[in-house]
Amino acid sequence: TPAGAQAPDPPRRPDLVGPRPGVPMTGRSDEVRRTCIDVAVTFVAAQPGGARRVLARHRRLPDGTCGGCVGAAAPWPCTAATVARLAARSAEPGS
Repeated sequence: TPAGAQAPDPPRRPDLVGPRPGVPMTGRSDEVRRTCIDVAVTFVAAQPGGARRVLARHRRLPDGTCGGCVGAAAPWPCTAATVARLAARSAEPGS
């Protein structure tokens, strides 16, 4: 741009269905949550040993919380464990 001229505004990005900062997954519609979980399951299932590795970290502790979630105690199965369990199930023959 010439000296002193303002750069044009960048093109607007279309609204995304996926995660948005500050909007928790629990506050979204069932359809959006389902879509996000389906994408995550597909991703984890495509990784070599993905479900096994996630479940090795996100395991149930004796108090019923997740050992892999940091910060506030998350009840088990947490979202990561749920995604991994669904990914493992989707990888089974006949599923």
